Amino acid sequence: MNCEQFKQAYFRFDGANKNVIHWKDVETPHYAAYMGHLQACRACEDWYQTNQLELRGVDSAGYPCIHIAFYVTNLCETHSDPWECPNAPIVYIEQYDEYGIPIRDSESEYWKVDCCPWCGIRLPESKRDLWFSSLTQMGYDPVNDPDSIPEPFKTSEWYRERWSSPRRK
Repeated sequence: MNCEQFKQAYFRFDGANKNVIHWKDVETPHYAAYMGHLQACRACEDWYQTNQLELRGVDSAGYPCIHIAFYVTNLCETHSDPWECPNAPIVYIEQYDEYGIPIRDSESEYWKVDCCPWCGIRLPESKRDLWFSSLTQMGYDPVNDPDSIPEPFKTSEWYRERWSSPRRK
């Protein structure tokens, strides 16, 4: 299968809506060729992921690359939590602005990654140390009293607010 044939097959198997693939389709040589090409061709994989993001309504501009956007926004119908979903190979930890590979026998542990595992692009610098030092300077103890952490520090709001506001002179 070449790239043009792959793109045509995409609209049959994946592009129309979520549930286009009939169980009989996955047992065909055409589907096997389609999946083989998807796994072998980086350009078609990128094209596929871009189209899937559009179907999900995800703007990939808010992510370091399309691969990260594709995987951190891909939740299956069975698992609403990426920590429980075996199809979520990478998670985003919003309050630290960092990405990681989840440890499946844990509720929130992960191996931090600094580069995209698929394309190698450098991911944002972690704000974990800044998060802890900011809370400590404000008089909070995030380790021993996590319930006291202010709401903005549970999301990206705390650092987005800091860097998006005009600097004082």
